[in-house]
Amino acid sequence: MSRRLAVVIPCLNALEGLRTTWAALQPVRAHLEVAIVDGGSTDGLTEALLAGEFEADHVIIGEDQGIYDAMNRGWARTSAPLVWFLGAGDVPDLAGLRTLWSDGIDLDQLHIFRVELLPPREAGVPDHYPARWDGSLVWRHTTHHQGVVYPRHRLPQPPFDPKFSVLADYGLHLELFLSGMQATLHGERLCAVQPGGASRTFQAQLYWEEWRMKKQRLRGVSRWLQPVWLVGKYGFKRLRLR
Repeated sequence: MSRRLAVVIPCLNALEGLRTTWAALQPVRAHLEVAIVDGGSTDGLTEALLAGEFEADHVIIGEDQGIYDAMNRGWARTSAPLVWFLGAGDVPDLAGLRTLWSDGIDLDQLHIFRVELLPPREAGVPDHYPARWDGSLVWRHTTHHQGVVYPRHRLPQPPFDPKFSVLADYGLHLELFLSGMQATLHGERLCAVQPGGASRTFQAQLYWEEWRMKKQRLRGVSRWLQPVWLVGKYGFKRLRLR
């Protein structure tokens, strides 16, 4: 496979969302290796995939253990040197995508772009996230997977730990950052992200998962300050949502 960028799209009961994402990719489809991973949808998506409505390079259908298991399955099927994980309903930005076929692009670093969050947005959720790769990751989930293009050969195998049902992408980013992984920051927008992501519910379980994830990765003072920080962050979010 000579295409430079693999796009992995996990989906479940998201037929209309996948149609939106698929349509946005068509002008650059020839440059992409695409894997669609369907967890066994009941809204007609599975049937549409079997009928060939979406001409992906890889179609994987069957029950999985959640979104990150699906992302791992799609990653394992593709072979392009750069990998990007989208959600059904996310809208790629072609200007950002086109920078990725430049002959001068570094295939040994992360490439991080700005992402926009489509409305409706929950209280306290910004309208966009700028491209960032810095120590803020120790405290907050400031870099989201829809804005990150990964060099395949620098990822763990598999990339995402499915024990974390909501924050495995955060866990991967924190692990890569702490290992010294370098990133190129791009000013372009790569994607507009659909609303309703599980990480935007701000329930207590989310912060408990964040602690479990960070406890495995952090060391020293920053590790032991996390429980106090997370309790405060949870309380602040709940006040914003009232």
